[in-house]
Amino acid sequence: MPKTDSITNDDFKNHRLTYEVLPVEIIDYVGSIHIRDSLAYFTNMTGYEMISIYDLNNNKRLGAAIKKGRGPNELAGFVWRLQMNDHQNLATVFDGEGNMVMTFPLDVITRVAHGDTNRVFTPYSKFEPKRIQTIIAIDTNIFVALNTHRFDATVDHRFTFYDREGNIVSEKGSFYKTPEMKFPDDLNSFAFYGGLICRYDGKRIVVFNGATDQLEIYDDQADLIKLVKGPDYFVPDIVRIDKNKTTRISLGEKNRDSYLDSKAKEKSFWAVYSGHNSHTQGMENKETTILSFDWDGKPLDKYIIPAKITNFDVDEANGLLYGIIMTDEGEQKIIKAKYR
Repeated sequence: MPKTDSITNDDFKNHRLTYEVLPVEIIDYVGSIHIRDSLAYFTNMTGYEMISIYDLNNNKRLGAAIKKGRGPNELAGFVWRLQMNDHQNLATVFDGEGNMVMTFPLDVITRVAHGDTNRVFTPYSKFEPKRIQTIIAIDTNIFVALNTHRFDATVDHRFTFYDREGNIVSEKGSFYKTPEMKFPDDLNSFAFYGGLICRYDGKRIVVFNGATDQLEIYDDQADLIKLVKGPDYFVPDIVRIDKNKTTRISLGEKNRDSYLDSKAKEKSFWAVYSGHNSHTQGMENKETTILSFDWDGKPLDKYIIPAKITNFDVDEANGLLYGIIMTDEGEQKIIKAKYR
């Protein structure tokens, strides 16, 4: 059995933040936000441009880095997630619709931000993995994918490791079945996906459970080091559905969301924490809770922001937290809060 830590809200240092809305006009629907040196990189869920860049010093849009298409530097679907690793000058995008992974030098999108909009680059890698939930790059040569839950016993590994050509290097880790979760006996154990991040050096991999507030912390060999349960630790409401000779499971009416968005930083990792009903998505709540942990899963800080944040990032150098909110009029806005 792995080491298990049970945490509560009292284990975090509590902070209540104020924020300002930045006068930035967002063109496309933002899927995620990433902050580097006063530049904001948005992944777009609609439109022709996959990654848009904004200068937060003058609140102006600078350009787009990846566009929609089927060319060598393009993606056919949309950017499901963007991973930026400053230490290795590495950017990784996962096209969730086209099931395509592409990595390229991080300074490519930085050059685009400074006006080099016609630059043609050669990706480090571009390949199509098998059916997965998400994927991140350990470095330019090794990728780790979080596998989907399966309804049979043929797949019992948590992760699949790929090389830069898309070849499977190894399949490691087990689906950890939390004893409190009541799964149908004939279904393989799994964890609902809430997020996947790794430390810049690849020595720590963290899986966020989406249906209960549980963290799984692994080393770079996919060995489970620790489970972190809390701060509320609730058991998911799981419903089995048998239809047309197929079996699937879903979340019941009483289920609660846990971790919704996460970011990896050098000395810590951060996550938006919900705890609200999955079906109402906490719409009645007008606050956002963001938790930070060290890379061994120790609770650090709890930040309460009086706004409903959908995506966020942290500028550790300047002690700033940025987030995307949705106004009552249905517009997305960027907010900025000083946390240090």
